[in-house]
Amino acid sequence: MNLRFKSAAGENILPHILNGSGTALARLFVALIETHQQADGSVKIPQPLQPYLKTDCIKP
Repeated sequence: MNLRFKSAAGENILPHILNGSGTALARLFVALIETHQQADGSVKIPQPLQPYLKTDCIKP
């Protein structure tokens, strides 16, 4: 997307993405479910993501 904005000093700055616009978050969620879904319908959360989601499993 190469999105930038000008600061008050006139320099070009890359903005932080707060709401996920312009990212592939929806595809990431689909890949997570496809890869980690269990036979009972639950989704096991990978270890690196557990601190962010505050759980190790999403129940069906």
